[in-house]
Amino acid sequence: MSDTSGLILVTRSNGRIGSAVMKRLTGKYGQVIGFDQKAPTPPPPDCVRIAVYTSSDDSLNESLKMLRAHHGSKIASVIHLAAYYDFLGEPNPKYEEITFKGTQRLLRALQDGFEVEQFIFSSTMLVHAPNQPGAVLTEESPIVATWAYPESKVRTEALTRAEHGKIPDAIMRLAGVYDDVCHSSPLADQMQRIFERQLASHLYSGETSHRQSFLHMDDLVAALLRQACSTSDTPAFC
Repeated sequence: MSDTSGLILVTRSNGRIGSAVMKRLTGKYGQVIGFDQKAPTPPPPDCVRIAVYTSSDDSLNESLKMLRAHHGSKIASVIHLAAYYDFLGEPNPKYEEITFKGTQRLLRALQDGFEVEQFIFSSTMLVHAPNQPGAVLTEESPIVATWAYPESKVRTEALTRAEHGKIPDAIMRLAGVYDDVCHSSPLADQMQRIFERQLASHLYSGETSHRQSFLHMDDLVAALLRQACSTSDTPAFC
């Protein structure tokens, strides 16, 4: 396959967001490759999804070697979605190994033999300090990570800025994500309480004046692809 136009690489391509991105790109961009733990091994001839463990140097290097052999070394955009998350709120070594070190491995490996026009890191708006009702968050709003998940994103944002090298980077801080059938545990739990008239809780933990913004999956995918489209060789299919 020709690599003259570059490709779009999506990590955690089988996840909720990754699957939606891959579906949106199907038939609209020539080379769209997904990295995920759950992928055929060895990959089929079209090599659309490649198995990879970003927590392993050997696995990542082998997957990138396969990517280069099948698709060339020019990458228009990397949409990096692979990260760890749980609802426990407690520290977990997986935040370090998957979110932080996994991103570090990927950034360093991409700078060895690949021409990458853009690296998009998916962060979270939860890295910001809680705001007053009615106030608007901006990129300049204070950063205060109050639990393990946003703390891992703050550290990895700093890592991305420090180690992206010649690869242009973009950090997107996402709100909570839902779709037409919900697929959001906090929203689903709250709707269940309302339906069952068991209003014993509120949506966002902490002060009752605080809330979390939510974003529909379609709008999120459109935003991610609009950013991916900003590279010079990526067609304007958004």
